[in-house]
Amino acid sequence: MNRLRYLKINDGNLPKGLESLPNSLRILDWTRYPLKSLPSHFNPQKLLELSLCHSCVKYVRIGTEPLYNLKTINLSHSLNLVNTPNFKGMPYLEVLILEGCIRLNEVDPTIEVLERLTVLNLKDCKNLVHFASSISGLKDLKVLNLSGCSKVSKLPNDMGHLESLEELYLNNTGREVARLSLACLSGLRSLTYLNLSDCNLSEEAIPSDFGCLASLRNLNLSKNQFVRLPESISQLSQLESLSLDQCRELQTLRVSQLSQLEHLSLDQCSKLQTLRVSQLSGRCHKLQTLRVSQVEILEHLSLNQCRKLGTLRVSKVERLRHLSLEQCHKLQTLRVSQVEILEHLSLNQCRKLGTLRVSKVERLRYLSLKQCHKLQTLRVSQVSRLEHLSLNQCRKLGTLRVSQVERLQHLSLEQCRKRQTLRVSQVSRLEHLSLNQCRKLWQILLKQRNTMRGLQHYYDDDAASSSTATGASQEEEEPHPKRFKRLELDGIHISWQANWYRIINRKTTKVIVKGAIVILHAILCDALFKGAIKKGSTYPTEIHKRDLGAAFVNRMQAHHIVTRGNDSVVRKGGLKTVQIMTERRQGNKKMTKLSGLETFLVDPEALASELQKKFACSTTVAELPGKKGQEVLVQGGVIENLAKHLIERYGIPKRH
Repeated sequence: MNRLRYLKINDGNLPKGLESLPNSLRILDWTRYPLKSLPSHFNPQKLLELSLCHSCVKYVRIGTEPLYNLKTINLSHSLNLVNTPNFKGMPYLEVLILEGCIRLNEVDPTIEVLERLTVLNLKDCKNLVHFASSISGLKDLKVLNLSGCSKVSKLPNDMGHLESLEELYLNNTGREVARLSLACLSGLRSLTYLNLSDCNLSEEAIPSDFGCLASLRNLNLSKNQFVRLPESISQLSQLESLSLDQCRELQTLRVSQLSQLEHLSLDQCSKLQTLRVSQLSGRCHKLQTLRVSQVEILEHLSLNQCRKLGTLRVSKVERLRHLSLEQCHKLQTLRVSQVEILEHLSLNQCRKLGTLRVSKVERLRYLSLKQCHKLQTLRVSQVSRLEHLSLNQCRKLGTLRVSQVERLQHLSLEQCRKRQTLRVSQVSRLEHLSLNQCRKLWQILLKQRNTMRGLQHYYDDDAASSSTATGASQEEEEPHPKRFKRLELDGIHISWQANWYRIINRKTTKVIVKGAIVILHAILCDALFKGAIKKGSTYPTEIHKRDLGAAFVNRMQAHHIVTRGNDSVVRKGGLKTVQIMTERRQGNKKMTKLSGLETFLVDPEALASELQKKFACSTTVAELPGKKGQEVLVQGGVIENLAKHLIERYGIPKRH
């Protein structure tokens, strides 16, 4: 074994070890090494890495000659280790890992000679008392981990000379250690990560001059006792992440000057009263993640113009009354739960917010979602005190469900142009309903009887403009219920001043309601029963209100609408499917045929050119017989890939 270079033993059943180890070793990796020390005659001159994790080693002595090639020593979780080796014999060591060596008492003072050391990990060395008197010689040190070294009473005074230090972990080391280290951080110009969590730090222990850490990007101050952070924290111009979890004494936080901040965590800050993160006093454009939970006193949370904020979770913030997230352009996920007294929620111009569910926020009065261009689904339920709901320019809003919102007075849906399902129930106090430029509002469901008794204002500019632009000729136009796909009305006594005005409430006639019976005048009777009554039979003169909606639905014809870019087409009937089939030609050659693209406004010529490049095959476009459109012919059997391309590239539903 004189030529053995690499030896790896993982949990080997060798309780007495090996009689000898070859000096030719470059790497020795022995997990759970069973002896208290290495063999005395083991002298590996060319050893590069020594790894004895979870070993029984108590002392580390490696030969008698200097080990100039040794780069890494890993003795992590060696529970019996008492002392570190003398480092003079290994001057080029780069990585030293002693994590979890709970009996380690001190680090050999010769550690100062390790000029090339880049990583020093002493995490959870709970009995470590003496770290080092001087470490100024560690010129290349980048990572220093002392977390969990709770018995270390003093750190070297020359820590500020570690100009290459990038990461410093001092969490759970005690107030005095953290305080002394903070006092000498001014020279750490390369420091990007600082962890001071669970150090029991008060305001006096935190230095007032944080600005010296110009390169700091990640700061963890969780589980400390300060009431507020010093104003100098705003000078950390490169800070990207700030964690203040379980800072139970924290009352005020201002981070409005941290222009690069992306992540802010405030879980269980039970006494937090004021949080300001807004462009009004600074620029927090890069904030991406914010977690706020169990913050019992916080009343006002403003995150306006945090334009990179993607995720916000707000829960168990019992006193929060006002939440403003205007112009958070990348906000996609918002979770609001157990915020019982929230009164004001503003999400204007959150352009990527797709779905919002607001429920059991019993005191919410104001909800505004103006210009949330990608909002598709909104569900508002059991919000009994909601008075104002604004959804102007939510152009992709497809489903709106508003139920058990008994105090709703103002509902605005201006320029919500997408085909919609609007379900409004138990809103007996609604006074203002605005539907300006809702050109494709197809379904309006009023589920509860007399739900809109108090309606005073109803606006639809599209209907108003169409009724006035044509002048006298409009008077001669017969209204037709096929304009609507589905409409159900309870409490038909409401005076509608838009499309339904021309059907049931013309200038010369009025709808007469006697209790639950609607008296049918000529126009309404004709709209409901023309062509449905046999010759010789008499037309009905009245109808029950509960049957009126069903009568209108029976007179309607199904339509569908297809939109692609700025083009939009409405057609009668259901949506036709795209046909894809394969046929054999000239032996084993296959040809894939694609037709029905016109249904989804796809240009066959453009698609053929695109498929030619994508599948590296020939394509042609041919006319279908009977002028039924065009079909695309693709050489080869590419049905699966072609179908996948149509779904992903053109958004054609899989079922079609």
